[in-house]
Amino acid sequence: MIFANDKISLRQFQILIILDAFGTGMIILPRKLAIVANQDAYIIAIISTIFAMGYMYIIMSVGRIFPKDNFITYNKNLFSKPIAILLGIAFILKIILGTTVEIRAFGEIINQTLLYETPIFIIMGTTLIISMYAASKGIETRARLSEILIYIVGIFSIFVILLLAINSDFSNLAPFFTTNNNTLLKSAFFTTNSFVGLEYGLLIYPFLLNKKDARKSAVYSVFIYGVILTIFTILSIASFGDTTLKRQLWPVLDLINTLDLPGSFVERHDAFVVSFWFLGVFTTVTSGLFFLAILLKDIFDKGSHSFYIFISALTIYLLAISVTDIVNILLNTEIIFFALNIFYSFLLPIVIIATAKLKKVGDHNV
Repeated sequence: MIFANDKISLRQFQILIILDAFGTGMIILPRKLAIVANQDAYIIAIISTIFAMGYMYIIMSVGRIFPKDNFITYNKNLFSKPIAILLGIAFILKIILGTTVEIRAFGEIINQTLLYETPIFIIMGTTLIISMYAASKGIETRARLSEILIYIVGIFSIFVILLLAINSDFSNLAPFFTTNNNTLLKSAFFTTNSFVGLEYGLLIYPFLLNKKDARKSAVYSVFIYGVILTIFTILSIASFGDTTLKRQLWPVLDLINTLDLPGSFVERHDAFVVSFWFLGVFTTVTSGLFFLAILLKDIFDKGSHSFYIFISALTIYLLAISVTDIVNILLNTEIIFFALNIFYSFLLPIVIIATAKLKKVGDHNV
């Protein structure tokens, strides 16, 4: 296999799915939904969770057909080598684009809230170096680290949700169900962009110890993240109201910053908040680098994973420092992200499953 430590349990797999999703998409989602549906924004979050669970079910069904093969191998067997490589290259470009936006947004926020005098290229470079080191240690090391991080993020999230719920004005959620059903469904379809890393399910199956229950475990993890996403959307509306929420670029960070924590508990409130968000960004970027190396190694069939991780990190860094306006980048790449997400999370898995059945290739007990 790829690494000496290349197998993870289903519990570790579930944790990775949840932590990988804690990125920039989550902290800007309430604003995007409020623009579309006003106080009904949380309904979109609920429906999009159902969509995302369906996508993950389909994605993991591909893994059950080809439990031991990697992405390039089973596409090569189903279609052809050129098509498999083309799909791999497009997948690589998708991951690079997503990770670049993630690291740039992180650098912008840290620069604007904590490290005012620190050049953004230093912030991004340091984060990438740490992520690069973690990615080079293999998926089992990442999984074990995530088992520690999930307790930190989980306890913090519960603590924050309880405090915010006490101080929120839930009357801001009224009137209820004023948005057109077609608008809700269409927006929920686009909102699946916020479920980062679903497509990694096409790459991770060979690394799982227990493949039999992987599909159910993955769908459950998406559900858990969707619940968290919905709760923070509800709290954002209840705390700010939909009118104010529409004007905030990073609403979830602003929401957490409204907490009135005792001064003796933490001296730098903003630093306290961003430090927990960094854990989500760290796992997202690390996953991006790890799976980029997997795809590159499978395409070229030579070289070390550490080398491909370095090349991937360098490419992402150069792209990230060339960005001048993160707001425009987020807006202009949204449709690209959506198209690629739908392709790799829904369309391609459906085609793979159908083709495998027609050609009677793989295990069809899915």
